[in-house]
Amino acid sequence: MTEKIITALIAACVSLAVSLITFIVARRKIESEKERHERELQRRLTEKLYDLRLDSHPRAFEITDKLRGDYIKSGKVKNEYIAQVLENLHEWHRTKAGFILTKNSLKAFYNLRAALSAEPNNDGYFSRKQRHEIWVCKNRFRGILKSDLNLLYQEEFEPDFENDKNQR
Repeated sequence: MTEKIITALIAACVSLAVSLITFIVARRKIESEKERHERELQRRLTEKLYDLRLDSHPRAFEITDKLRGDYIKSGKVKNEYIAQVLENLHEWHRTKAGFILTKNSLKAFYNLRAALSAEPNNDGYFSRKQRHEIWVCKNRFRGILKSDLNLLYQEEFEPDFENDKNQR
């Protein structure tokens, strides 16, 4: 082969190698940018969800505060009082709050709702067992709502409460 052909082949190989390296670097840069944008978007969505929870969760705490231990344990819990708390919880859930609950907070909400919906005794008062169930469900619901607020800049980790011995 002549010297010109060998030079052209070497130049072609070098050009091909440089093009291949440039392609690989560009592709990695695009993938890196895509991942960065996805993380940024996830962070913005998490911040928005956090803000929505900060707006709606305090109302749930106000409502469930009416189920304080001293009142619930007193034995003087009338059906009308519990029915009003339940209606307030339903009104709260019908707002945007119903859309931002995690699976665990929704499950805890349903458990609390079921405990509040139980029929009282014939005298119109709730039994000790029913009051205890309301108190446990209220505390679990509030605890899960608090843990939902601790998710800022984290993925939606949802603790497994399936093995909780007090789970309904």
